[in-house]
Amino acid sequence: MKTLIFNGSPRKKGETAYMIKTLQEKLGGEFKVVDAYRARISPCIDCRWCFEHAGCAVQDEWQEILSFIEECDHIVIASPVYFEEVTGMLLAVLSRLQTYFSARYLRKEEPVPKKKTGAVLLAAGSIGPREKAESTAEMLLRQMSCDSLGTVYVNRTDKVPVRDREDIIQEIEELAEKLNESGFQVTQATVSRDIRELKLTKISKPGGGSRYAVLQSMDQEMSRKYTDVLRTSFQSMDLAQNILVVKTVSGMAMAAAAALDEMQIPEVVGSIAGDNTLMCVARSVDEGLVLMEKIRKMIV
Repeated sequence: MKTLIFNGSPRKKGETAYMIKTLQEKLGGEFKVVDAYRARISPCIDCRWCFEHAGCAVQDEWQEILSFIEECDHIVIASPVYFEEVTGMLLAVLSRLQTYFSARYLRKEEPVPKKKTGAVLLAAGSIGPREKAESTAEMLLRQMSCDSLGTVYVNRTDKVPVRDREDIIQEIEELAEKLNESGFQVTQATVSRDIRELKLTKISKPGGGSRYAVLQSMDQEMSRKYTDVLRTSFQSMDLAQNILVVKTVSGMAMAAAAALDEMQIPEVVGSIAGDNTLMCVARSVDEGLVLMEKIRKMIV
């Protein structure tokens, strides 16, 4: 599970940073935090290159962010509230989302096909309305194909810091639980549990290395479990000639490959897997298309 966090605060150890830290402690997986005040990302210069091309013509750190947006599972926007709005520097960085707007409304393309869930964290030093800042943050999330699961808003932090607000800390932890539940959090424990349930064992391969193999013949119950592994671990797939490339949840590719092999699908010559990528070799392009359709039916 991958989470992208946009931090709109100029303070390294301020209230927004503490809220992000609290969320990270309860949220599993990999994180990437974009510090709006320190990242080398220019604002949109309205060059209009994206009117006709995917991506952005300006070469800076935003290129890496675009890749992470497309592959991540969650996006969080965190910011202080200045004049009832998220910070200007955060808006400057996220003005680069113009490329997604151009894709959808000018080029008629979907730039971020993978749907995501997200959240908003807002901190205000005094008492003031949250609606404008929250609405802006949610609009920016939608530009990244992300539905917000909620907002944690705290005010009067000039008087009482977040670390002394047990109610706010609890809200952040509950929001992290929602994000975890909306994705598929994989740990070594859950991978080991799935391997045990599938009755897989790691055996040595000729020439070195190892692979997972099934201990006993497959019956109807095991067939259902194999399908469940594919369904829960599946992220995306694409066909390159006769090779089907399947992206899985991190840590599940080897178990998914072993399960797929033991299904004895006639179109599969063999498979190989790493951490989150599985490659199945078919005998021909046509059989690759048939295999792709069979897997698609398994995961729906």
